[in-house]
Amino acid sequence: MCDYYNYVDLVRYAGLYNHNIHSGEYVVYRFNNHLKEYTLNKNYHNIRGPAYIAYYLNGFIQHESYYLNGRINNSKNPAYIVYHENGCKFYEGYFLNDKLHNTNGPATIEYNRKGKIIKKEYWVDGKQKIISE
Repeated sequence: MCDYYNYVDLVRYAGLYNHNIHSGEYVVYRFNNHLKEYTLNKNYHNIRGPAYIAYYLNGFIQHESYYLNGRINNSKNPAYIVYHENGCKFYEGYFLNDKLHNTNGPATIEYNRKGKIIKKEYWVDGKQKIISE
């Protein structure tokens, strides 16, 4: 379970609202920064979805990150996604245990404002692979 100091520190210094989901896990909303964070033992962590979500003032998601135990990680889908202000994707990054990794396609994908892919990079276990398309 999160210790009391951590809870008081978050509320006092960051202006947050915390809600205990289950033992030790907190969801943290920063309304003034349009931010949603999920933590476990002071690390970003969420087994049900993104652990960090930031929003534009218009309400669209700016970026979202998936973490397990403080490590950026999503074994089947992108772990880091950035969006243009219009809601279209700008960047997708596939990570496994803090390393760029995707054995089923590109590990990084960049898009233009209309959603067209403009760049792909292939990575496995944090090492870039050169692939001809």
